[in-house]
Amino acid sequence: MTSEGNIRQEDIGRAIQEVRAKRGLTQSQLSERTGLTVNYISLLENGKRGISLEKLNNVADTLQYPASFLLVLYARRVDGFFKESVETCRAIAAGYLETIDKY
Repeated sequence: MTSEGNIRQEDIGRAIQEVRAKRGLTQSQLSERTGLTVNYISLLENGKRGISLEKLNNVADTLQYPASFLLVLYARRVDGFFKESVETCRAIAAGYLETIDKY
């Protein structure tokens, strides 16, 4: 997250990469299921491309993981009013990933 409260594309990409790996999917498989190119997914996961809300929802649905959790899973900095909510969401997201590992 930037000091203005915006979530950085690197953070979203890293979250997508981790959840994709936990789901046992390759970039190619995610590409096939979402209709996004492998190149785009690679650039996204490496923080070189941003993602629209529509595409984020598509990826999240494909990964069976809440988009809101992807948004905060790796947010590095949270300022002000939303800090407690984001910390709670991070804890829930981490627990969700642990559940994925069990299955």
